[in-house]
Amino acid sequence: MNLKDQREARGLTQQELSDRSGVPRPTLAHLESGQGNPTLSVLIKVAAALGTGIEALVSAARPKVRVVARGELPSEARGGVELRSLGMDLGIGFERWELQRGARLERGAGRNGERRIVVCEAGELSITVGQAEHRLRAGEVAVIDAAARPAFESRGRGVSIVYSACG
Repeated sequence: MNLKDQREARGLTQQELSDRSGVPRPTLAHLESGQGNPTLSVLIKVAAALGTGIEALVSAARPKVRVVARGELPSEARGGVELRSLGMDLGIGFERWELQRGARLERGAGRNGERRIVVCEAGELSITVGQAEHRLRAGEVAVIDAAARPAFESRGRGVSIVYSACG
């Protein structure tokens, strides 16, 4: 049961949740320890007090930290660019780009209201949108509007390492 995680995510103590839900604090403690077997009535009261659905309380707990080995990350190499997806199941497009000198990468327009955040970790990156060219050096960040169709090119002396997130 995810009761403790749900309660803590909202910054509530057991007593505060008890006061809001009308469920005795010892009952909540018992449920959080995994030893209780709540009635539907208790689940409904607690879920309502937390502002969530019952399914959020009874679904399997997600691990606090999940480490994904480099070899397990989806990657693709093309034209001097290695793309490694870091967003996985987060619902965001988060990638690490490794561009060899002179390598070029084009990206389509994002969804309405989205922005692309590009962070240059190493090297130098040229960002071209239409006729405008912008240079991004190590440590700099670019925020690109969703309607733009940017092209990226490594312009430094060596490999450019770039992180990109869309959302």
